[in-house]
Amino acid sequence: MGERIPVKVSVVGQPQEGLQVESIKVIPDSVSIRGRSTAVKKMQSLVLPPVDISGLDQNIQLMIPMQPAEIDPDVEITGTDRARVEIRLSKKMSAKTFTNVPLIVEGAEPGKEWKVSPHGVSITIEGPQLAIDSLGGSSSAPCELYIDVSNIVTKQMELPVLVKNLKKEFQVVQIEPEQVLVTAVDD
Repeated sequence: MGERIPVKVSVVGQPQEGLQVESIKVIPDSVSIRGRSTAVKKMQSLVLPPVDISGLDQNIQLMIPMQPAEIDPDVEITGTDRARVEIRLSKKMSAKTFTNVPLIVEGAEPGKEWKVSPHGVSITIEGPQLAIDSLGGSSSAPCELYIDVSNIVTKQMELPVLVKNLKKEFQVVQIEPEQVLVTAVDD
């Protein structure tokens, strides 16, 4: 009796700090087995010995003999005798929220004052875990938040909160509130 079963592989250990396993691919992902029907039925998948990825810092491809950790002597694997295992890593991502970040008012005409409400906003950024960790316990955001009042023609207006000087490795997840109320202060 013959049957096709999936090939599986697991990993042990942890890759280098700041990295995580994104995907594990086995080629071929299934094999044919034959043998005594009771033994073949019992074998749901072919589990290869685990791959140790301790300290791994880049994607790898390995050729592994198609010898499962456990196999019934009454079962024979047919076809290929080796499996290719591809392990892809990606950066561990993390997020951090900064609250009460002061807003900078840009584009105001000389002598003109603007009242901003609320004055502080919160921003959540995402980036590689190591980069987020490197910000430490700092409560100041690694960027500047500002509003541009240069084109306001009314006394009061809602303006979007804009971001500048944020490092390329980070991206903005959320700004709360996204808009603030700006009112001209009469002399």
